[in-house]
Amino acid sequence: MDIRQRLLELQDEKYKQFSSGLIPGCDNMIGVRIPEVRKLAKEIARNNGEEYLQLSSLERCLFEEKMLYGIVIGYSKLPLQEKFIYLQKFIPFIDNWSINDTVCASFRIEDKEKKEWLDFLQPYLLSEQEYAIRFGVVMLLNRFIQKEYLQTLYEIFDKVLTKDYYAMMAVAWAVSICFAKFPEETKEYLKNCILDERTYRKAIQKACESYQVSTQDKQWLRCETRYGNKSLCMKE
Repeated sequence: MDIRQRLLELQDEKYKQFSSGLIPGCDNMIGVRIPEVRKLAKEIARNNGEEYLQLSSLERCLFEEKMLYGIVIGYSKLPLQEKFIYLQKFIPFIDNWSINDTVCASFRIEDKEKKEWLDFLQPYLLSEQEYAIRFGVVMLLNRFIQKEYLQTLYEIFDKVLTKDYYAMMAVAWAVSICFAKFPEETKEYLKNCILDERTYRKAIQKACESYQVSTQDKQWLRCETRYGNKSLCMKE
């Protein structure tokens, strides 16, 4: 199967022009819509997924080829530890938020696998690499924002040290989702957390922008948090 030829046949120039403007530094995109990439990934994973993962190179590949590789890992029926081996190969090549977040959404995690996933993600969460951190955090926000994992997540967020924008925004995004789903628990976290000022402010901002957060809780965020601005304490 000539994967690149298959992707070229799915090329959409208008989609390329639109999407490339949203992804900084993405100069190797040909313009294949994500549902088409996913459809091809399912076909590969079903027919010859392991062979594809073994033989494919991530050097000098197209944006869509890189995304496809990561999605195939997620869709494959390989044992979890083998998936981790291919992820270790893949993660250093992530270089934009789109590939990162699309690939993260491709993994289903069984409850019985969560301990193994947390162990696997730890080195990436403590990495100095922007997209290694983002990968770890987005995997957490996709699959681990549940009551039994909240304290673990709060501890992880406090340990992530980064000035890189897309890693920092992932942490802020994750905190805002925690707040939307578990406002009382996350209020206590926000009162005592050690997030840096930039991440903290972004988390508050994203929670205030969320349709899942009540007006009352948005008022609390604006008035009672570490950087609360009393001028924002008004009825919406």
